[in-house]
Amino acid sequence: MASLSSSTASVAESESCDSSSGLASRRRLFSRYVKAPHARGGIVIVPTFGDDAKVWRKPVKDMADVFAAEGISTLLFDPSGCGESEGYGSIKHWISDVQDAMDRLASQSPRNCPLYAIGIGTGAAFLVLAGLRSQGYETIWVDPVLDIRTYFRDLFRRSALSDILNGCRGKMRCTFDGCRLDNGILADVAHYQSAVDAGSEGAEAPALWVDTQYHLTREARLGARTWMETVIWRLDIWPSGDEAGTRITWALLPTIGELGIRQDRGVRPSGKTGLLGVRLGTETRFGRHVSFPGPEGVLLRGMWHDAADNESVVIFLHGKGGYRIGPNRIFCDAAAELERRGFSSLRFDYRGRGDSDGRGFSTERALDERDIDRCVEDVLCAMDYAVSHNRRARIVLCGMCMGGYVALRALTKAPKELAGLCLLSPYLMGVENHGIAKWRQMLHTLGHYGCKSMQLRNWVRLIAGQASLGRVARAIFAPLGGTRRSPTVDYHRRCAVQSRLPCLQVFGQRDPLHSEVIRQIDQLYGVRLERDTVVVIKQADHNFSSPEARYAVIARICDYATRVFVNATQSSSR
Repeated sequence: MASLSSSTASVAESESCDSSSGLASRRRLFSRYVKAPHARGGIVIVPTFGDDAKVWRKPVKDMADVFAAEGISTLLFDPSGCGESEGYGSIKHWISDVQDAMDRLASQSPRNCPLYAIGIGTGAAFLVLAGLRSQGYETIWVDPVLDIRTYFRDLFRRSALSDILNGCRGKMRCTFDGCRLDNGILADVAHYQSAVDAGSEGAEAPALWVDTQYHLTREARLGARTWMETVIWRLDIWPSGDEAGTRITWALLPTIGELGIRQDRGVRPSGKTGLLGVRLGTETRFGRHVSFPGPEGVLLRGMWHDAADNESVVIFLHGKGGYRIGPNRIFCDAAAELERRGFSSLRFDYRGRGDSDGRGFSTERALDERDIDRCVEDVLCAMDYAVSHNRRARIVLCGMCMGGYVALRALTKAPKELAGLCLLSPYLMGVENHGIAKWRQMLHTLGHYGCKSMQLRNWVRLIAGQASLGRVARAIFAPLGGTRRSPTVDYHRRCAVQSRLPCLQVFGQRDPLHSEVIRQIDQLYGVRLERDTVVVIKQADHNFSSPEARYAVIARICDYATRVFVNATQSSSR
């Protein structure tokens, strides 16, 4: 327990340093500049917040690629406290981040190139607060969320309801869908809401407003009456669908060309200096951005933590609905702590997810074995990348939810470099159809849709025929459909028994499937695992959302990896 406490204290200390005013000027934001040859313009894309940011991650990456191919350089970035950027999220920080991003784009663009800003979701409100339109930049809103006061209040309300349904009685959360928030965020949004209202109806009204099917709201329909000079489009596109980002970009390109003519190409708008002097780049405390070849000739992208010991590497595997930061940025902080201990790590996105190229699995349907096999191929390419830094590398795979299943499937291809498995709330296909787990899963799914019912957007989708009550009913009652045995147990028993890799399983007490998953993985290994290799964190949900659960998981990951690598080093030296 001493090791657990020290690791938890280390993570907490690093987070407190990020938010301290004395080190505010040293915050680094993760950014990626997609440069166009012979650029004729430049664009900053300001992302949305929270769970919607995961939906838009891939479309935004595709938008940047198409813009660059058409001669428009694009700057993508994660705001403070979000994604792989340092610090805590607050309105003041996010306004400064937008201005600093525009200044960075201006410094890297030819003087006669027009510059634009695209705000997605809550990003539109931050464009208004930064005052970019009044500085001479053309702005475009995509699925704008302008009522940030209601947005964040609903966010906290839904999180509180989720905690009640999961039986958790924790303190106020400091993390929401991958962002660490300042505790005064609710007071901030109430203070800034009047400025958003005044600016959005006045000088900061956008040149173009784009609504996708994802964002059918009454506010958007009223906007046509409020801003007579603003062009409002309705695109029949879902951001989570294939080629969504490409289709949105091709729709925007003609209008962006017309907006560029309206800008004075000979005069660069005099941007304000950033309030906190943040630095934008591809390297932060959460790693260095890298790319490596994947299957089918695509590029896989991720973050590499290059520590002194390249012989010991942890590769993090994200779940179905996320990307390489993991739930509540658990992977980011775990990788930073491992680097502090002297171990390297790699966090990457599967094909078609996050920043990686190619076409991946759809989050709108159930996964099948072919999807998992494709993810396993990506994992093997990531292992080759780790081995390229040191041919004697020992690798631990750390998978979350579906990533845990992918790690188990990788046992069939287990190369000599694989030293251990760390499974966080692992999901085994078919496990929800066994015993009492089916009833727990039904209640969990019912609570999930109960939280969704608090969003007006979902009711609008239902009325518009874009959501189906039948599909919701099928999802709730799916566990009653059969008692099929998970193919994992039979398919991998022999490989698991032969390899005898150390395996750590970490579950949340409120995860409805954890008891059945533990039983099946015991069968997979042929014997009941040692007690200290199965950890159940009290009052934690599937994603370890509470701060206490988050710190505990990070500590368990780091302590386990340290133990595996130290034992492997001692064994090789004998």
